[in-house]
Amino acid sequence: MGYRAPRSVDIPRYSEDGRHRGHDPLGYRGLRDAAGLLVHPRQLVIVPEEAAIVRRVWHELAQRSLAEVAYLMNRDGVPHRGAWTREAVKDIVRRGRTYLGFVVEKRGRDERSGRHEPILTEAEYRRTIAAIAGRRRVGNKPRPFRSYVLRGLLHCTCGTRMRGEAHLQRGTERRDYRCPTLGCRARRCPADQIEEEVLASIADGVLPQTVIDAARTELRRRLETPEVAVAGRQRARLLTRLEQLRKQHAWGDLTDAAYQAERDAARAALAALPDGDRILAFDAYRARILALPDAIAAASGTRREELCRIVVERVVVRDRQLETIDWTPPARPFFERQREYPQGALGTRPLSDDAILAWYVA
Repeated sequence: MGYRAPRSVDIPRYSEDGRHRGHDPLGYRGLRDAAGLLVHPRQLVIVPEEAAIVRRVWHELAQRSLAEVAYLMNRDGVPHRGAWTREAVKDIVRRGRTYLGFVVEKRGRDERSGRHEPILTEAEYRRTIAAIAGRRRVGNKPRPFRSYVLRGLLHCTCGTRMRGEAHLQRGTERRDYRCPTLGCRARRCPADQIEEEVLASIADGVLPQTVIDAARTELRRRLETPEVAVAGRQRARLLTRLEQLRKQHAWGDLTDAAYQAERDAARAALAALPDGDRILAFDAYRARILALPDAIAAASGTRREELCRIVVERVVVRDRQLETIDWTPPARPFFERQREYPQGALGTRPLSDDAILAWYVA
């Protein structure tokens, strides 16, 4: 059995030799011998009847769109391998360089002169391509960007995260939040209404300075408890240990492997300790919270979404009404309560001291 070169080796030889690969394009047929077998090496010959169809399609495209040409060809009963469609006409456009007598590879990135006879002239090709380019829109039609302030935060009472949807009614666009759960009877919630309520809760719910100062004092007292003090001493020892390891490695007292193992162990123990800069974190968050109402009032829709996520962790609505707002753990000391509507009646549930300062003393 003789050796045959792999197919990947044959491909460049065919293309460099100016021979067509693949199915016969409309207007051409592979040359066959008297027995009806393909002649090798392969060669394309023009089918006059099909070439006339290609020329007609190409001339029609100079004045009509793809869909209009497809309709015209079907109306006139022009034969094809199936019904004329927009894609069938577009396929002829894609093969335009082939009809000029070129062999095209890699989706048009590479081409060379072919051995087959062209069906179109250069003038015919350029005229139709210019007409198609003139009808083409520059760029895609921009999609309107809609901002949903509570994107990913708003939940239905069934527990499902609600989705933002836009509807056009009588020329006016309306944004809603909808529960996607099949069978859920929750009504659509107007986006503008619920977003304004949440933003108003953020602006109006910030505690007075005196209450925030009292929370800071309580936080400092808790951080001075024996458990936190022990953690502080452990942190200092681990930092000293890391510095000593660095010096020992620099002096050559520790191998690379031993130094990396000791260093990783000390870093892991350090990461497991509670953060020692909780007071600084508290003060930094307070500055952000106090500036938040003015920032929200001046922000765009997208920026409002980002600012809302600083303090809001979860929002629940029931029957188009705001039921609860869960604040993010760092923001809880700065807001008096979580909003709650038990059994449909307006009410509030104050947060406990443990829940307020849990993030800072953890």
